[in-house]
Amino acid sequence: MIMKTRTGMTLMEMSLTIMLASIVLSALFNLSDIQRNVIRRLQHNTSAIYLLESCKNQIKYEIDHGTAPADLSAESLAALVENQDWKIELLPQTEPGKVVVTLQNLKGGRFGVIYQMEVKTQ
Repeated sequence: MIMKTRTGMTLMEMSLTIMLASIVLSALFNLSDIQRNVIRRLQHNTSAIYLLESCKNQIKYEIDHGTAPADLSAESLAALVENQDWKIELLPQTEPGKVVVTLQNLKGGRFGVIYQMEVKTQ
């Protein structure tokens, strides 16, 4: 007696193939979401670094041109911010010769980190 060999795939094989493909695709979509969040966080950090350096240079410029460190205000630094996404504050001086600048991203959502930098004025 000669037996016929079956060609094609059974329903069980097709189900397993589709299930494995969907698991792999969902993992790839999850990785792309994580990558997008990391890129967004890096963009916020880069913007914050540039803004803090600009604040530092502005503070040093004002002090070199006769402004006392106690007379510095956040309003003079507000011109450095192009849009309303960032908030700049100057903390009260705890030590003479040191100014602390804080920078907060208002529209950052979960990336709304507060950055701080100390500027030595002497």
